[in-house]
Amino acid sequence: MMLINILLIENDEFDLESTSRKIKYNSAVGNVIHFTNGNTAIDYFFKSGKYTNIANHILPHLIMIDLSLTHYTGDAILKTIKENGNEEIQSIPILIVATNANHPLKLSCFNLGANGFLNKPIDANYFTDFLIKFGLHK
Repeated sequence: MMLINILLIENDEFDLESTSRKIKYNSAVGNVIHFTNGNTAIDYFFKSGKYTNIANHILPHLIMIDLSLTHYTGDAILKTIKENGNEEIQSIPILIVATNANHPLKLSCFNLGANGFLNKPIDANYFTDFLIKFGLHK
């Protein structure tokens, strides 16, 4: 079985711990790359800032973005990835994670290119269903 790499952008320690525990429970998950803010994550994706000369740049199989990040919100990160990423980056499934999100906000994220939406705390079964839907788990 292929182990998948997940890039998780989450700035809250409690939510990070809870989310990481739930997603690592899934046997298909290998590594979880974590960033606490959108600026660093965007630098990683586009090999800029401190990631300009990174030798072993590993793109994740899945991106999970907290919607309520400070400075660079989750929907802004989603928009940047979908508008500025190359074809390989744009093809990575993106899950938006939120504590509370109303229907118009969810719809806006889907219109920007999100592939799914998870409410916090993460439901492990829904997460597994998402992985299966996108061919990341059998």
